[in-house]
Amino acid sequence: MLDRLLDALASAPARLAAWAGGLSAPALAGVGLFVVAGVSAGSYYAYRTYDYVQHDNNFCVSCHLMQEPADLFASSAHAELGCKACHQPTLMARSTMALSQIVENPSEITAHADVPNELCANCHIHGDPERWRHIAATAGHRVHLESNDPKLQGLQCVECHAASLHAFSPVDATCAQSGCHDDKPIVLGKMAEITMSCTACHTFLAPVRPAAPGEAERTVESVLMPDGEECFSCHVMRTLVEMPEADPHQGMCAACHNPHEHETPHDAVRSCTDSGCHTQAQDLSSMHRGMQPGVLEDCTYCHVAHDFRVRGTRCVDCHQDLDRGAPPVRPRPTTSRTTGTEAIR
Repeated sequence: MLDRLLDALASAPARLAAWAGGLSAPALAGVGLFVVAGVSAGSYYAYRTYDYVQHDNNFCVSCHLMQEPADLFASSAHAELGCKACHQPTLMARSTMALSQIVENPSEITAHADVPNELCANCHIHGDPERWRHIAATAGHRVHLESNDPKLQGLQCVECHAASLHAFSPVDATCAQSGCHDDKPIVLGKMAEITMSCTACHTFLAPVRPAAPGEAERTVESVLMPDGEECFSCHVMRTLVEMPEADPHQGMCAACHNPHEHETPHDAVRSCTDSGCHTQAQDLSSMHRGMQPGVLEDCTYCHVAHDFRVRGTRCVDCHQDLDRGAPPVRPRPTTSRTTGTEAIR
């Protein structure tokens, strides 16, 4: 049976040629026109079908499960694009997805279309290189894209720019959505009781400008850390703390205060030694040598917070009981606007 079928197929061209050879010229022309018309019509409808499947969003929306994603996409920044501009699964992946959707998950959409960085780069980097140059230079992008941390190798754009389906504007949720910063709650004082935006303190889009003459070079990480400008944008903070004109820490609040680890403002004194700034305070001057254990680890024992002037101008201002052989009395924490310590607690 199979042999006869193969023989028939092999001899078909010869029989077709013999049949065509017996036709008159007008009949042969008619057959030729019919074949050309058929091939043209088939090609036209094949292209229309391909174009509909590949470029018309209505094809995707024809699945009733896709209506909500389509509505969200229509209100996004990419509304003018076709679905396939970003979602380009292979034929095998598409077939597997369709089979899985029909057989295993007929009532919900499964993960089905990864968007690699190369697709984002086609528009956002190669399509507008000048704008991308400014974006890539911001502190937030640099700290993620230039990091040597193995966890950030191969970071995908959609891990930060797709907090939810078809929502491409980064929001606070993106900081934790991939498990990156979900363990960083604010615990400092009354700040722990309110909901705060991550970008209210961390200026993600701040440019990393070159250091001015006489100014210390700022790292990418330090630019992301909140400074006086961010902290005092809160009107409550402005009523509690008054910074001196000659600020010894140049307005870098985060150099001492870590709202994700410190529960009270006074906890900031740990930063004096932990941050590597004053680890060898006893070598700064003769006044710092021979102090009792623990005193050097608490700079505010002698220095007023924020301007860090020493309380008093004479030794006896602190060592009032020295003549009686008693240990010096530790000054009480001030409640003035200069420190704000007790007020924030």
